[in-house]
Amino acid sequence: MRPTNCLPLLFLLAVPACSSPRFAAKKSVVFDAPATALQRLECTSHNGRIEVVGDPDATTVSVRAELSVRGHTPEEAEFNLSQLEVGQETDGGTLRVAGRWPREALSRNSPSFAFTITMPARLELALVSHNGGLRAIDVAGATQATTHNGDVEWRGRSRQLALESHNGDIRAEFAADGEVRAEVSTHNGDVTVAFPGAVDATFQARTHNGSTSDGGRLADASVARGELSGRLGAGAGRIVVTTHNGNVTIR
Repeated sequence: MRPTNCLPLLFLLAVPACSSPRFAAKKSVVFDAPATALQRLECTSHNGRIEVVGDPDATTVSVRAELSVRGHTPEEAEFNLSQLEVGQETDGGTLRVAGRWPREALSRNSPSFAFTITMPARLELALVSHNGGLRAIDVAGATQATTHNGDVEWRGRSRQLALESHNGDIRAEFAADGEVRAEVSTHNGDVTVAFPGAVDATFQARTHNGSTSDGGRLADASVARGELSGRLGAGAGRIVVTTHNGNVTIR
């Protein structure tokens, strides 16, 4: 007679192997890169927050990365951590910084790279995170920031700007004077913008499910259901704000 308990036994033996890794290992990576010849910084993190601060007096790009990963045992977590690294390469005037890890081996072990960076404020900036918030403060170069899951916060004097989140709020503070061109969009989240600078731009905002408010900042303001438009200063540039599910507010 065949045994009837083989499948249940195999299932019970398999359960521990399928459990989530619960031990974490962490380390920090710190380095500086000369910035005299640089024009642009690009930073990519698959899982983790990126924060960049612009310094008008800086002559280097200073990077601090917090790396973490999990394992089923402390020893496995430490071994997995040894496979994480921060890559840096310079191509022409662009410095690229990114978290690197063997995706097939560690995709279930929650590898994370959180970056804190100080750079010359003049540099162009491109930030990408799949799961993590983005923050860029006091930057003056053209800026792109994209995250799939996380909030985006930006403050600076950039005249060209593209901010995007698939799931998260966006806050943008425009301190530049004169013409500005910007696109700000989130699929699920609120968008709040402020204009401490004397910005010249037309302003258009749309939300599919939410409200709009210009805070009395727009000239020639027009308000319709889910739409807001008007002018800042002479209206030479263009700022477009879009959210599918959320409010748009000018402060």
